[in-house]
Amino acid sequence: AHEQVQKTKNKRSLERFLAADQAYVLTTLHDIERRLRAVGQNPAQLLKEAYRRAERATDFVKLARARDQIGFATLLASECGLSAAQTDKITKDSSGFALAICLKSLALPLHIANEAFLLINPALGQDINQFFMLDWFYAQISPMGAKHLVDQWQTKEPQKKADLHVGIHQGRSRGEASQTQQVVSATRRKSRIRKRLTSTAR
Repeated sequence: AHEQVQKTKNKRSLERFLAADQAYVLTTLHDIERRLRAVGQNPAQLLKEAYRRAERATDFVKLARARDQIGFATLLASECGLSAAQTDKITKDSSGFALAICLKSLALPLHIANEAFLLINPALGQDINQFFMLDWFYAQISPMGAKHLVDQWQTKEPQKKADLHVGIHQGRSRGEASQTQQVVSATRRKSRIRKRLTSTAR
């Protein structure tokens, strides 16, 4: 009898806890929805977009782990608004900088970008120094700055070696894009110095 009473008490305590937890979650969601509507944003649309981005990230991971360079380049072209020829060159470029900028423009997490660097381009996957350079580079650039550069590539194909030194036009992301290009330049200088030191040491 005592055990039954104790079980009943525990059950009621759990129910009260779950009810309080549910009330907190609902209140929090209601507050978030209220604030979003106050700034003119549709919560349902934001959730839909967040779900779509999660699906897209999963697709990139699957293609990278399957080492499907063609499929990866096709998805990249669709998401970045670039041609298939452009993304084919970008995924095959040995420097990896253009690929990093495309992935950052989609705001993909660093661990997904790293999988792409390692698995999609065999040359990058075998160059550990360049891989760590890209890992550092990816953390320095902003999604907005990267997107600004990718938007320019939609009308102007990246030049040989995925040349990233393109003119910056007026726009709200101009400062971030300029900062991104500065990071690119600094990274390229580091890469050239590293190669010269490696060559001298041989």
